[in-house]
Amino acid sequence: MGARCLGVFSKVSTLKTMTVILDELLPSLGAMENDKKRQGTIEVVAHVIEQLGLDLVPFIVLLVVPVLGRMSDPNQAVRLTATHCFASLVRLMPLENGLRDSPALPLHLIEKKQKEKQFLEQLVDIKKLENYHVPVPIEAELRCYQQEGVNWLFFLNSYKLHGILCDDMGLGKTLQSICILAGDHFNRDQEYKVRVDQNVYVRVRLSKQPEENQVGALLYYMGGHVNEIFDALKLSDDDQKKFETVLASFTNRFIAVVWCSLVNV
Repeated sequence: MGARCLGVFSKVSTLKTMTVILDELLPSLGAMENDKKRQGTIEVVAHVIEQLGLDLVPFIVLLVVPVLGRMSDPNQAVRLTATHCFASLVRLMPLENGLRDSPALPLHLIEKKQKEKQFLEQLVDIKKLENYHVPVPIEAELRCYQQEGVNWLFFLNSYKLHGILCDDMGLGKTLQSICILAGDHFNRDQEYKVRVDQNVYVRVRLSKQPEENQVGALLYYMGGHVNEIFDALKLSDDDQKKFETVLASFTNRFIAVVWCSLVNV
């Protein structure tokens, strides 16, 4: 009911309502610890899209990136609603090109629109990605294509998106993954002002006591969503918090399926 009311408000007083939604409500799409917050927020977005129609065009860029990130949400309700919202937004996006920003639009939202437009340009043209420097020592020299892979992973990680590294064996997918994992953990430690030493090591651990200055990782061979893995291992909430990375293999699930054909590219 609340989501429907906000949808109607957006039709009656578009600028004021959208400013509140964008500033106060939309950040809740990133509340990974609370499914209900994400469900409620994406429902608001869905009703706003339904109510505004073409009047939504000036705000599309500000909505499309957060919605895109929720298309891979672990919660099915959020994921499906986000997918429908994204499909509606994409149809309207061509109308946004060349459209001038309203003088009444707050300055911080205008600046955010420019940033989101840059993201969309990078999304469709990988050559526009910035070169990512891994902030921790890596005892290896990245080759050109490996650096491009790390740049792509950093870009996806920056916007809470997911991707797959896919090439022949031995070309450095593991190295690229380690680079972005180590860099992400370092940056998060800096963001939350947690002291870390200069060196960060990535090591697969089966122990429930991660050593100091290492990325605590859990290796699990059955695959599945991280919550399914924790449930299968019957780990308590305190034990779950000790693992920062979960490495899951889907080999057993792959073998269990009777495939009609396999295509090697």
